[in-house]
Amino acid sequence: MRLYRVFTPSVCALLIFFASFAHAETSRPLTLSQALQRAVAANPRLAVAEREIGVATGRRIQAGAFPNPEAAVEVENVGGSGPYRGTQAAQTTLSLGQLIEFPGKRDARIASASADIDVMQWQRQAERLDVLSETAIAFVNVLGAQRRIQIYDGLIGSLDGIGPLLQRRVEAGASSQAEVARAQVAADLIRADRERAKTMLSSSRRELAALMGIAIPDFGAVTGDFATVARIPAFQSLLRGLDEHPQLARWTAVRALRKSDVLSARLKPLPDVRVAVGYRHFNDTRDNAIVFGVAAQLPL
Repeated sequence: MRLYRVFTPSVCALLIFFASFAHAETSRPLTLSQALQRAVAANPRLAVAEREIGVATGRRIQAGAFPNPEAAVEVENVGGSGPYRGTQAAQTTLSLGQLIEFPGKRDARIASASADIDVMQWQRQAERLDVLSETAIAFVNVLGAQRRIQIYDGLIGSLDGIGPLLQRRVEAGASSQAEVARAQVAADLIRADRERAKTMLSSSRRELAALMGIAIPDFGAVTGDFATVARIPAFQSLLRGLDEHPQLARWTAVRALRKSDVLSARLKPLPDVRVAVGYRHFNDTRDNAIVFGVAAQLPL
């Protein structure tokens, strides 16, 4: 069987277009603001923190719910002996009961669940700051590695230009061959440092990509300026910011949560009251009656 060529010129052109598009995607520069936005949008720790807030919100809704009423059916005096044989003397009771909690129990549950939401929200803010800090550090590491490679490239270019000049000086008798050898050794050492910087750059790029939620870097060089220095804020504003830091605020919410848990634990042994009202039918006399009931636990 003869094999025919599969790739027509149009298919080849399409493949070349997609290859050039992918290369353009991976060669786009990346700024610090873009890296921070991508990290916040794709970091799995922030997604987990959002789910924790949703779980805590569900517990808050459940904590504020009242106990459900209970419906019951009772049949008495059935299947006995004598006048209670069969269902002639049966008494059928339909009742509806409701648990009435001790005052303060529901409020304590609501306070504990609300404090739990506050803890999760502050935890998410702290996680967000950690992600932003880690991403900024990784970005600066990539930027620093790029800058080191540029410096090494400049030094290597300068030494490569000095080599021929030194060789001509040797030929003219103005320098010795040892100076040429020393220049070559210096160039080789700088090339070795450049290779180490390239390895560090590759590792830093992978770390930055992982913080942005991707396995392989899809960006080119990062752009930034080390010469730009922001104005340091005043010391008092730093102190105010420290008081509002999510980690400190989180511990304040944790303290409120623990106090609510202690209150709930103290109220738990106090007995609740269960009230019920029902309708009873007497088969033997065909009469009806209303039944009331109140029950409470004995905290023995």
